[in-house]
Amino acid sequence: ETQRVIGEIDKKYGYVIDPHTAVGFSALEQYRKESGDMTPDVVASDFRRLFRMTFCTWFGGDRSGRVGGARLFMSGNPESPNLIYWSEADNPLYFPESNSALVGDAGSAVTAFGQQNDSLVIFKENEIYYAEYEAGRAVQLSDLIDDRVADATTDLARFPLTPLHTRIGCDCPQTLQLCSNRLIWACSNGEVYGLMGADRYTDRSVCLLGGAVRPALAALDADTLRQAFACTLGGQYLLFAGTSVFLLDTLDTAFQGYASRTDDRFTDEGLVWHIWDNPAPQLYGGAQAEGGPLLFSRLTHAPAGGTVGAQEFVYAFDPALHRDRTASLDSAGEAVYTETPVCSSLCTRAFSFGVPERLKLVRRLYCGIRDDAEGEIRITYVVDGEPVEDGYRIPLTGTGKMREFRVCPGTGRLRTFALCLESTAPIAVDGLVMVVTVTGGAKM
Repeated sequence: ETQRVIGEIDKKYGYVIDPHTAVGFSALEQYRKESGDMTPDVVASDFRRLFRMTFCTWFGGDRSGRVGGARLFMSGNPESPNLIYWSEADNPLYFPESNSALVGDAGSAVTAFGQQNDSLVIFKENEIYYAEYEAGRAVQLSDLIDDRVADATTDLARFPLTPLHTRIGCDCPQTLQLCSNRLIWACSNGEVYGLMGADRYTDRSVCLLGGAVRPALAALDADTLRQAFACTLGGQYLLFAGTSVFLLDTLDTAFQGYASRTDDRFTDEGLVWHIWDNPAPQLYGGAQAEGGPLLFSRLTHAPAGGTVGAQEFVYAFDPALHRDRTASLDSAGEAVYTETPVCSSLCTRAFSFGVPERLKLVRRLYCGIRDDAEGEIRITYVVDGEPVEDGYRIPLTGTGKMREFRVCPGTGRLRTFALCLESTAPIAVDGLVMVVTVTGGAKM
């Protein structure tokens, strides 16, 4: 019935109403049919509390343990900062009025949702709560008749709130990630925290993780940290803050021992952190193909008075090529960074030059390269899927100027060809020209 009314209003007036308003329209239609009273009426519904929510997550299916949950939990309404709503199971368009809760006092906003095992962890700026699914009782017809239950669906599941920590919260919600079944996040005070107790929560379940990078994070101002974001890379925690990138090795034995709290030898000072300089600040988002680098997008807006619009760029981050410094603490507790070479590489796609069935000769390659540091470039040709390394090395002098280099592969006749350049120094490539001759035969 509710969906029918929503569809009719949309078709007649071009406006999509919410389910609660649809119930009001349905009641009005029924009243007019039974009474014949056609006096103009106004159906009002205040759904701002729901429609102004700014973030959500799926949680709370049933005891079958379905992955991801079957209810949509929402929060982030600036008018009701500590309010959360959740939908009916398997119906994210229906939010029963009773499916809501106030988390703590209204002076502190709910900032993020996290999931760990069977718990929904609810973060506020300086507090942490958690909720777990609790099956309700079956609703009887007499409950509805006697008004003991307002909505038959709301009593089927409950999510009681339990305080987890009353002094630590999360005011940098974009840094919250689940790594090795531990929730990890950063705060504007320069600390990194982790929720370690995955089985039974106590206030000791929240642990400090900053360790060796605490001085570097403390040097960043609060606004910079609030704009930071994090993602996972191979199951490890990767934090982008300001002009630096921080990686916490959650697969290391030091982290596993510290997280389990089974050995007092492990402290957060022994956690393995890596740091890179971020060549592309103002990134957001993050996605990784299996075995590939992280891809980020960056949005730059047109200047004031210019054409309205924006342009999106994509930046690839691969720690195997960008690793810069490993952080540790000395005996005095000062941060020490071990420098490692910055590597760069470039690989083209496999070219068939428009005639995949014909054999080709790659006679010469011309490449414009700017060398910003002294070193050399190693050349590898991928011939019909097989790598062939060239003994010649392109020298780099660190002049910072763009220079053109010519190489002769001498790989013989081939069907597909790709070029890979690798260096221990940063390089910039501007243009690649291949001189190819197509021969008469076909490779079988």
